[in-house]
Amino acid sequence: MPIELPSDLAASFWLLGLINNSAYVIMIAGAKEINEGGVALVFLCNVLPSFLCKLTGPAWFHLVSYSARINACMLLMSSSFFVVGLASDYRVKLFGVCLASLQSGLGEASILALSSRYEDPTLCLTCWSSGTGAAGVFGFAWVYVLNTLLGWSFAVTLGVANLLTACFGAIFFIMLPAPDKDPSLDVDSASDSDGVNGVVDDSENLLPSSPSSSADLDPFPPASPSASLKKPSSSSSSSSSSLASSPAPMSCMSRFLFARTLWPYMIPLFLVYFAEYAMQSGTWAAIGFPVTDESARKAFYQQGNWVYQGGGFV
Repeated sequence: MPIELPSDLAASFWLLGLINNSAYVIMIAGAKEINEGGVALVFLCNVLPSFLCKLTGPAWFHLVSYSARINACMLLMSSSFFVVGLASDYRVKLFGVCLASLQSGLGEASILALSSRYEDPTLCLTCWSSGTGAAGVFGFAWVYVLNTLLGWSFAVTLGVANLLTACFGAIFFIMLPAPDKDPSLDVDSASDSDGVNGVVDDSENLLPSSPSSSADLDPFPPASPSASLKKPSSSSSSSSSSLASSPAPMSCMSRFLFARTLWPYMIPLFLVYFAEYAMQSGTWAAIGFPVTDESARKAFYQQGNWVYQGGGFV
């Protein structure tokens, strides 16, 4: 029986999930190299910027194109590797960890939102989730193989990780298929009078594009309203009624109020992640056999977290 290979869409979302979270995991795996006496501080710097990015995202994501956000993710990922690898002051290293955290949060929120533009968002989300789970195993393996087995310095280990940045961009801009819905995703280069300061009104993005023209559009074209996305003239009553029935754009306050309704899902997830980080950065960072041996504590931290990541992936 022939083996069915995954589609480009499935493979793209899986690989994007894998690489997007890899920098975050690599920082966790090397926490003792970054700040031996403050592993919990490394975890805090690796979580808080990502959390703040996702918390404020609904207020500004619609003002920045997907392409610009992914380019920002690539810049943040590469910068985090260089800053942490080359800095000698632990405070500068922690700043580099913050950059990796911001990259992870920005990339995750952006690509999850992008999944709604495809015909099968369930497939996109499933592959993304699997890829992020694999990132836990991959990130610890990256540090263990290069730093522990091969004996490379942590700085070199991070420098080589810049290959992941190039792969991330190649997958998004080359391998990822064009969206099936609302292809006008870029909002940073619009200059038409229908837009304000280069941003197209949200109500225009809600209009369906013409089937005959959408196939000719680039995967991530500028948001200058095309003929199929411009507001219809008053002479077309059917088009006007379609526009009238389109939902109104949400204000920042309405977005915030809507997010508040998600608390039944947010609180359980918060408790799960709080317990995970408390265990990883506290208990496991202090365990070793014997506990007085610094190298034994470092080995247990790596191996215990690696096993945990494997269980999370399974």
